[in-house]
Parts: sequence; structure tokens; C-alpha cells
Amino acid sequence: MDDKNYPLTKNFNQTHTLHGGVGLHRKKFNYTCLDNKLIFKRYSPHLEDGFFGDCDIIITYELKQNALILTMHATTQTRAYINLTNHVSFNLNQDKNKTILNHKLWIDADKMIEIDQAFMPSKIVPIDEVFNFKTPKRIEKDINNPHQQLLIAKGYDHPYILNKSGLREVATLEVSDLRLRLATTQPSLVLYSGNFIPNGLHLTTGQSHHRGAVALEAQGIPNNQEFETYKHHNIITKAHPLNEIIMWTFET
Repeated sequence: MDDKNYPLTKNFNQTHTLHGGVGLHRKKFNYTCLDNKLIFKRYSPHLEDGFFGDCDIIITYELKQNALILTMHATTQTRAYINLTNHVSFNLNQDKNKTILNHKLWIDADKMIEIDQAFMPSKIVPIDEVFNFKTPKRIEKDINNPHQQLLIAKGYDHPYILNKSGLREVATLEVSDLRLRLATTQPSLVLYSGNFIPNGLHLTTGQSHHRGAVALEAQGIPNNQEFETYKHHNIITKAHPLNEIIMWTFET
């Protein structure tokens, strides 16, 4: 950034940063409980995990009827690089021993980001038939296609460049008796089909299963400094803080 290098925590194959290095998800936050809200606060100092800029972070979860609303707010006194998301994974089947391959998925995106052999987002391309979810389809339809990108990731593990801007519905996930609607202000959505979830982990619902959950991670453009169009994304200043929303709505 501005001809200065900021070496980040190498926590992925000893070469790259994944999920923010040691990461905010491993930090303790101060919190406040209200009737229908949980508010988490934390200060992230300059160069934590190598990222430049100090950040005051406020994360709010609010429950409104059948919707859970996540608001992410971050301010800085200088300039900071920050990209926040939520990494929840879903299995909408009543029987959690079933995989998510039967889930029907819709994503409002015409472009995606390919990954290289090191799993790094590397090239923005138009979506092809295998990665196209603009017409809803079951995840199992193309997941075993011998597509080079699926072979690298062992399934879907790719960022989509979402259409439109502002708070809008960008994805739906459904089975026969339950639908999840995802709305966000974020520009990107990472689809992860549980490719590396092992069998046999102890969960509150029983045992984990390979492809037992699917993640839809609304976020800023990952590895954005590689793409000229998005080179200045994920950077906040005192005058331009981070304000993003993710909303999950469930309906039968």
C-alpha cells in the first residue's frame, strides 16, 4: 500500500493469510445484551496480524421476527484495511445426517473470481454453466463436474461478484419445507460447499458429515488489491467508516 509492504500472518499453507490470520474470531469482545440485540465491541490496533490501521469495531446481532440482522461498523482515526463477514454454515434438512447436496441455491451474480492452485482469488471471469446459480438449481447438479476450478477446490469455494448495490436480496437457499433468504450491502458472496468438513466431529446436532453444511459468506472483495477495479475496496478512513449489513430471513 503506497509502496509500503505489510507482511500478514501466514496461517494457510505457511504462505497466505486466511480468515484474517489469528483473526478477530479468536479475540474476546466486550458485549451488551438487550431485549432483542447482542452488541459486541473491540478495538483492533494498528498492525494486528499485519493489517495497517487501527479499528474500533462494533458488531450487532438483532432478531426481528423470523430475521436475524447483522450490522458491522468499524471506524478508524487513520486509514485501515478491514473486510468483515460471518462464517455461519447451514444445513436446512430436518435430518442433519443428510448432506446439503439436495439444497436448491440461487445467487444473483454474473461474475465470479477464480482461484489459483494456492486457493488465492486470482481472476475475475463471467460465470459459466457450472457456476451459474442465477437460475436456481440443486448444489449437487454440477458439483462433480470435472471443471478445473471445482477440481482445485474439491467443490465450490469461490467468491461471486454480486449484482446491484445497497441492501438487496442476493441469494436464497432452500429445501422442500424451509427457505433462507440472504440480503446484504456487501459486494461479494463466497460460496463454500463444505468440501473439507470431515466426518465424525461432535456437534450439538450429532456428528459432522462431509458436505454437511454450506456457507454463504457476504463480504468485501477478497484479495481485492489484485483487481484494478476493486483496488481501493476494503479500506476505510476517518471520513468513510465501514457500515455493512447481512440479513438472514427464514420462511416455511
